[in-house]
Amino acid sequence: MLCRGCRALCGIMLSGVLCLAAVAQSPARPPYRRVAPPDFSRTEAGRVFFDDVLRQTSGEHPQSKTQVPAAAPPQPKPDVAVPSSGSAPGWSQLVTATTLEDEVKAIKLEIDRLVTTPGAFASSGHQPTRRQFSLLAVLFAVIEQYDGEVRWQQDAPAARGAFARVARNLRAGGSSQVYQEVKRRQQALDVLIRGGRWTDPPEEETEANELIDRVPLMQLLEQRLESNLKSILAREADFRARGDTVRHEAEITAVLGRVLLRPGMDDAEDAEYEALARLLEQGAVQVAAAAVAQDWEAAGRAMSDISRSCVDCHESYR
Repeated sequence: MLCRGCRALCGIMLSGVLCLAAVAQSPARPPYRRVAPPDFSRTEAGRVFFDDVLRQTSGEHPQSKTQVPAAAPPQPKPDVAVPSSGSAPGWSQLVTATTLEDEVKAIKLEIDRLVTTPGAFASSGHQPTRRQFSLLAVLFAVIEQYDGEVRWQQDAPAARGAFARVARNLRAGGSSQVYQEVKRRQQALDVLIRGGRWTDPPEEETEANELIDRVPLMQLLEQRLESNLKSILAREADFRARGDTVRHEAEITAVLGRVLLRPGMDDAEDAEYEALARLLEQGAVQVAAAAVAQDWEAAGRAMSDISRSCVDCHESYR
């Protein structure tokens, strides 16, 4: 008697034999009928394909019947002061829009620090505040005439007259009336920086020496040259690490050098004074260019010209 495992194995083998027999007896399937490939003549193919592709694609490119001129790529506006192409250089030769905008914002922060309480303002705050408003009037006069895109240009005529008036009134000291005027202009400046508009009407036109007070400007320039430019240029490592500050200070110095020769300014028609002011301006332009090029030695030589112009000017015109 077969064991259970042998019976199972025989059953599997019998099933396989029966399946093979069934497949052998099934009718054969007809072969698949495929479409015959097309038969193109050489003439027909020549209308679609080139015999020699390389010959057809060499030589000049085919021209369209309607020529559309290619649009010129947009030219980015440089963020460095560049000479204008006209015969009378504009302010963009001396100062970038970025420097003007950053300086206005920095003055706003300095005024916030100086103008706190009426008592502190009257005792010691009004004199440095006068210097800040004097520079603010100069900057907005430049912004008004700037030969490029810069913020606050539409509001500059009214703003620069108001700031110049504050600077003139501060000559007499820091009275409560002057303090209130300073606070009002301080708030108006804050509105401008935040994107608002100047609401007061423009001041009456004034002479250049009334709009721009030379004494506080030269005091401020002397302080900034000593604490900023000269101290940074003393060490090459500082110059390379703070190149943006050097360029900023140099551009503001160049602006002040040109402002000194504005028609109507004191001594503007004096030949010696004009030569010193131009030396100040040219030296500052060269320092700014050296800062962009990271040329420490060139910046030092140009700084020597600035220092010489200041010393000679103080000896004769202080």
